[in-house]
Amino acid sequence: MEEEKKTLDVNIPELVRHCKAHGTMFQLLDGIFSLLLTKRGMVTPTVLDALKKRLELARVKWAEMELSMTPKWHMLLNHSVQLLERTGGGLVELGEDRIERAHQWRERDRQRYSRLRCISRMASCKAKIQNLRLMAPIKKVQAEVIQSSKRNLGRCLKKERAAAAKVERDEVREMIVEEVREEPREPLPTPRKRMKRELKESNIN
Repeated sequence: MEEEKKTLDVNIPELVRHCKAHGTMFQLLDGIFSLLLTKRGMVTPTVLDALKKRLELARVKWAEMELSMTPKWHMLLNHSVQLLERTGGGLVELGEDRIERAHQWRERDRQRYSRLRCISRMASCKAKIQNLRLMAPIKKVQAEVIQSSKRNLGRCLKKERAAAAKVERDEVREMIVEEVREEPREPLPTPRKRMKRELKESNIN
């Protein structure tokens, strides 16, 4: 009986509003992170301006939903634009897969000089290997080898599909931004406030 009371006490329209608000917030965050993952060298004033606008809309929506200000949310709101501008993009390279690849490269290098007993020779060998990886001619040859190993197709369907999917996702993100911008600005009532209001009205009556 007590469980039935709890179920009947749910305000369905209020629940729907909360679910829609959270869904909109997730879509806004998706648009924000898509801009933060701009590749190195591709960051333009247009990208930074779009990021600032989406962050401001997310801040307003967050306040309407009366969500708490966490350290991660503070970092995203107040420091992500400066970080993207300072680094020039490339935050995608800080992902888990890129870090794991860097660990694999380091382990491969370590195995090359692990048999050396002299510490100075070991440090010298390590520096030479790292410098070789950064030399322009070697990087060029590596890129040519990677390119020549790929299938030589006139059209790459995978890339075309990925580009088309990205265009479609970007259109949806822009549509969400417009919807949030045109929404009436009003706080989202929380269940606790509703219950307080109902309790106060029942006491008055």
